[in-house]
Amino acid sequence: ILCSIFCSTRYRVICNTRYMLLYVVFIIVVAVFIIVVVVFIIVVVVFIIVVAAVFIIVVVVFIIVVVVFIIVVAVFIIVVAVFIIVVVVFIIVVAVFIIVLAVFIIVVAVFIIVVAVPAVMANLR
Repeated sequence: ILCSIFCSTRYRVICNTRYMLLYVVFIIVVAVFIIVVVVFIIVVVVFIIVVAAVFIIVVVVFIIVVVVFIIVVAVFIIVVAVFIIVVVVFIIVVAVFIIVLAVFIIVVAVFIIVVAVPAVMANLR
């Protein structure tokens, strides 16, 4: 086929078998080089796609982890706040109870002074 292409009046030298072998080897080398370049380009594109996909997946997982961490911290702060409110209410209830107890003790003391002291004085006479 190559001989029929090259064996014209302009390329009569190429019809020599030695030059023909050189041309065949050159065409094979060029074809192999083109195949290697195409395979390299395909490998590079696949590598870029894989790296980009992995990077996007890592970023999305990182964002999800950060959001979950923020939610956990917020829930923890809410639990601590509720606990502090419960403690404050408990302290207020205890303080009110102590005030009521003190008023009761004062009333009992006044009652003892008003009722018992005259009775004891009457008994001493």
